[in-house]
Amino acid sequence: MFLIFILLNLNNICLAYSFETLREKIHTKSIHNIDYNFSKSAAIVIQNGSAIYINFKTKQTKTIIKDWPNVFSKWKSDNIVQLKGSCGTGCSQSIIFLAPTTSIVCPIHEFRLESLNLNEPPDFYNNDPLLIDAHKKIYVCYAEDNVIQVFRMPRKLQKIIHPPNGYYADKASIRHHHLLITYRNAHDAVALISYPSKLW
Repeated sequence: MFLIFILLNLNNICLAYSFETLREKIHTKSIHNIDYNFSKSAAIVIQNGSAIYINFKTKQTKTIIKDWPNVFSKWKSDNIVQLKGSCGTGCSQSIIFLAPTTSIVCPIHEFRLESLNLNEPPDFYNNDPLLIDAHKKIYVCYAEDNVIQVFRMPRKLQKIIHPPNGYYADKASIRHHHLLITYRNAHDAVALISYPSKLW
């Protein structure tokens, strides 16, 4: 399965591109897919299916992932970026990268709204975080056993949340020290549940 192939490639990270090579390619505009962070001190370069981190101040590079067609990046802060892309029909994959070296991958979660039979494929599946809060250094993931886990970056588990029966989490946000999770069910009914905590 292509998703497993991507995850295995996380362990096969190498420095295929030096700082000088990347800087020259950027300068000559031979690389077109460049996503700068907010201060323009670093960037994610997408080159031949590889996502490469480059820091213009420290002259450091890091190949985060290889062989991932159509991967794209979205900066959450100057040193936190989310990489995301497709891994097949009904599947998406995400990596949270904490510059300069740490990659975080949430567990894969199957969403079963119509196909409740475990012998049938799920409606869709992904490992997309429900929330990445760069300011509070918190991210929220589904776990394999259908619970939601809240982590302090990089990987310190803070809280486990059990979704209401028959609902799946759609998104999450933090407001006034409350973690707000939006849940939906198979009939598209919405439930918004607030989880207060001093942790956030």
